[in-house]
Amino acid sequence: MDISRRSVMTAGSLGAIGLIGLTRPLGNDVEAKSVSTLPTSKLPKPYRSAFQRLPILQPDRTYVDSDGMDVEHYIITQRRSTAKLIPGFLTPVIGYNGLVPGPTISAEQGVRTRVTMRNQVTSDFETAHHSTDGFLTSTHLHGHASLPEYDGYANDTTPFGYYKDYIFDNFQRARSASSSACPTGRARADAASWVNSS
Repeated sequence: MDISRRSVMTAGSLGAIGLIGLTRPLGNDVEAKSVSTLPTSKLPKPYRSAFQRLPILQPDRTYVDSDGMDVEHYIITQRRSTAKLIPGFLTPVIGYNGLVPGPTISAEQGVRTRVTMRNQVTSDFETAHHSTDGFLTSTHLHGHASLPEYDGYANDTTPFGYYKDYIFDNFQRARSASSSACPTGRARADAASWVNSS
């Protein structure tokens, strides 16, 4: 049996058309679980709100550590709050010191930064694990070199009521960096329940 280039191209084209055609009747369309109940008249107009500069967090204390490095120590609390993301509406958020995004830390090159991240993110409902205490959090810093133990990888969690110290040696040139608190493990179920119940 001779297989020509034309027959391979024809078979491939027919197969692709058939595959695309099958996705419609099989229900593979992407659909949202719910439609926004916000009236169109209330949707925000782009670039209409004034820019609001984030507050600059002052260190709780400064000291010289055992390595002889100057250290600025900050304490930040992850907790529930509300934010005006859309004018006229309050949105429940999990913020740093209640802010989303959190406060700004202005760190000098050559000055070590120690951030104590306290988890006070409460849970207002029963979870699959019958816990009402709070979320597990994992905090990750984007845009800055950090040692693995301070990177905030997915399984590096802080339980509700506890804290973790993050230490950053600021040897890099000036840059913007941001932290994100990522729910992990049980907290994923908590977050899904909390978002769905709002």
